[in-house]
Amino acid sequence: MASLRSQAWRRVAQRAFSHLSSSSPLFSSGLQGLPAAVSVSPTQTREDKSERMFWTKGLCAAALAAGAVSVAVGEGNSRTEGRKLGGSPVFSRAFGRCPRVAACAEKRTATDLGAVEEFQRGGLYELAVNGGKDKVLLSRTADGTFYCTGASCSHYSASLSKGVLTAKRTVTCPLHDAEFDLETGKCVNGPALSAIPTYPVEINDGRVVAQIPDEVPVRARGVYAKEKRGQNTETFVLLGGGAAAATAAETLRAEGFDGRIVMICEESVPPYDRPVLTKNLNAKLDNILLRPLKALQEDLGVQVLLNSRAVGVDLKTKTVRLEGNAPDVKFDK
Repeated sequence: MASLRSQAWRRVAQRAFSHLSSSSPLFSSGLQGLPAAVSVSPTQTREDKSERMFWTKGLCAAALAAGAVSVAVGEGNSRTEGRKLGGSPVFSRAFGRCPRVAACAEKRTATDLGAVEEFQRGGLYELAVNGGKDKVLLSRTADGTFYCTGASCSHYSASLSKGVLTAKRTVTCPLHDAEFDLETGKCVNGPALSAIPTYPVEINDGRVVAQIPDEVPVRARGVYAKEKRGQNTETFVLLGGGAAAATAAETLRAEGFDGRIVMICEESVPPYDRPVLTKNLNAKLDNILLRPLKALQEDLGVQVLLNSRAVGVDLKTKTVRLEGNAPDVKFDK
């Protein structure tokens, strides 16, 4: 068995990147690369600790076969360090804003995460990578498809392995119900603003291999439309500087709006996570901002008016009146 496994390692290392072609779309960018998920034929799984845990907690195999929701119970599944097989420079835009992470974003390593039969259908597995300093989430849906994503929720960094894997190919955070699409990483429900990173997966000789960067961020960096001054003169005005306004601005840019966005905030700071104020009295402002002012202005191209209170809206002239001597703000929507 050891000899066969060692031969398998060598074959995986030799073939890790041999199949790349211009027709294989990379999951998170306009470049080329490996598919984000692969489907494998049914395999007979052996009974191990993970399987016994699922049966003990009442996970029904029949429900999985019918496409029902699967719940990862208890402490979630975890595995030891995945093995690196080789590297290839691949650029992706799905990385966090941390400069240290961005600097390493061009290099990914083919990392062996384990044998196909080690992962049950409907399971969520938190795996250690990069020498144990980082973690990823490996999800296997009821039809046998594998997805590899960030291991933590982008909201409060809760472990997604303790959440819910749904038939919609999403994973739901156990804390506040933030829901993430496994293929794109986008948050499709709940309080989180940022997507989680996603990584291409393939099956090589019965082994699950993912392309993992040297630095694994908690959040994926969004790709936004840029304001085209002088070309698109349409203006959106957002009244208020809370989570709804931040989400609206980010969604407009993510959906391709390239006109002017004006956010009118009564407070002296940009949108922040208000619930933290009652949960952590020692929280620092910089740590609870939903988006730093610089990110709103430079990454999203939003004109943020702080210390500005709206006192009236004229729907006929499409004008927002501000308190004091501040000039009125014209809007289209």
